[in-house]
Amino acid sequence: MKLLITAKEPYRNSDTDFSWTEVGEILMPDPGREHFVGISTGRYATIAVVANVDITREAVKEQVFQRFTQAGWHDPSRKKPMVHTRRQMTTVFGTAHGYPVGTHLTLVDCAITVVPTTQEPTT
Repeated sequence: MKLLITAKEPYRNSDTDFSWTEVGEILMPDPGREHFVGISTGRYATIAVVANVDITREAVKEQVFQRFTQAGWHDPSRKKPMVHTRRQMTTVFGTAHGYPVGTHLTLVDCAITVVPTTQEPTT
């Protein structure tokens, strides 16, 4: 499944880029913010990479539901997830669509932007 994850190597496009997530963690855009958030740890990163991840859709949904339950945005007793949870689920599955595997992405003014390929990863 094509998803956004943290890069395996430290990748910096600017001095303000950071990644506090686990390597390879599945990411989603954080609504209204200039960074991505890891669905397992809830930590932030400014750069994501499009990757084919060996995981089922159900496993990803479960991770998102756990993250949102911890954050208070999902009530597991409800038959249908809340609107915010459903919208974010759509971004988890849809954001990587249309980008080739290996593409590095960032958020600029809350919009997904491709990191220029002329930039080299730095340590």
